[in-house]
Amino acid sequence: MITFKEYLLNEVAVSKHNVAELIRLYADDGEYGGELTPDSATNIINQWNEVEPYIDLAAAKDYLRNELGLDPEWVKIDLPPNANSKDIFAHARAKEHRDTAIHNLTWVPSNATEPAREPTEDEIKAEIKKTAKVQLDAILIGAEMSKVRRRETKQKTDDLKVKTHKDTFFLETDCGTVYRPNTHEESRELTNHGNLCAWCTASEDPNTFKDYINKGITLFYFIPKDTPCGKKVPRGSRNSGFHAIAIKTSASVTHGPEDYSEGFDEDDHSIGAREIFYMFKLSEDQQNQINTYEPDS
Repeated sequence: MITFKEYLLNEVAVSKHNVAELIRLYADDGEYGGELTPDSATNIINQWNEVEPYIDLAAAKDYLRNELGLDPEWVKIDLPPNANSKDIFAHARAKEHRDTAIHNLTWVPSNATEPAREPTEDEIKAEIKKTAKVQLDAILIGAEMSKVRRRETKQKTDDLKVKTHKDTFFLETDCGTVYRPNTHEESRELTNHGNLCAWCTASEDPNTFKDYINKGITLFYFIPKDTPCGKKVPRGSRNSGFHAIAIKTSASVTHGPEDYSEGFDEDDHSIGAREIFYMFKLSEDQQNQINTYEPDS
């Protein structure tokens, strides 16, 4: 994601100079209206500013290949050396556009009876503007496609996060919420893919989480709320205040009779379970729910 400062640097002002420059450099194919008008140039600048953060040359090439049906060998985005793809004017200044324009103007079918006429310089310049506009359109449409895909991905991520929090919810206090992850994927999701803690049960490797579960150990994740109470929970290097308790009761005869209980802070330092209970202000009944919890056999 770009910063606000980067966005301002790349944003194109809707000024008389920029509108005139766009008209000078680009032109639609004849069937789409030929020369740009001030209104159409203004619309292009506004569209550019809206999708500029999503500009992706690969997406533009996909559009040219898949939507326009161009031969993959011919699909390319031409830019001047060291040009910024997010410079709206750079897409008209590639020297390769001249070669493409001449090719378009001189191409004749194999069964033609007369050779191609040598195009005039004015015809070449006019065709270059159309060639450049095809590239600009591909950039804009590709960026719009990237924008849609990114929104869809974010929506799926948000939906998964909501589902995970709902499925793993265990109990709630004034200071935070306690979750009980059932799968390694849920453990990762609850901890922002392990970025909010140093727990091996939330790392990319699922083996430790599975090992805990196979031994009959239940994991409880304590996540502080964004409240004055929750903010008092000690923060470590990741500043999340996340804590965890791994617990196994003697009644879990399927996995052995021994009791087990251990707590961890966000940096994976050992800490007593009772201290975590105190931090998150669990009632005696809530503590008993955790201390006597029995996983399904």
